[in-house]
Amino acid sequence: MLRFPAGAVECRSGDHLVRREDGRWRIFLVQELVLLSRLLPTEGPGPVELLEERHLRDSEPAWRSGEVHLLVTEYLRTFADRAGAAAAIRAGDLGPSSTDRCLPADRFPADRTQALPFRR
Repeated sequence: MLRFPAGAVECRSGDHLVRREDGRWRIFLVQELVLLSRLLPTEGPGPVELLEERHLRDSEPAWRSGEVHLLVTEYLRTFADRAGAAAAIRAGDLGPSSTDRCLPADRFPADRTQALPFRR
């Protein structure tokens, strides 16, 4: 069983994360919780096949392998306070977003990030 890293905010797919950065608040939408695994291409003729690194005994683990990552959409608009960010989420007024990003969960520390649960 995996857990979020110590000190990281806990969240689920569909949640919004509101994180304080340089005195402003930025919104992220959690698309997925993921683990990263390094893939190694096979050598030889024919189509390239990919082998998961964990199946190789002599391989050094990839940096941050086995850690929880978040696939997030980052919104470009920032807010003066957390309440303003939460109001924008409720209103669906998030503004433009950047491309999706895959970030380690510990980049969202609980002491400066709030998870706003997805409401079905």
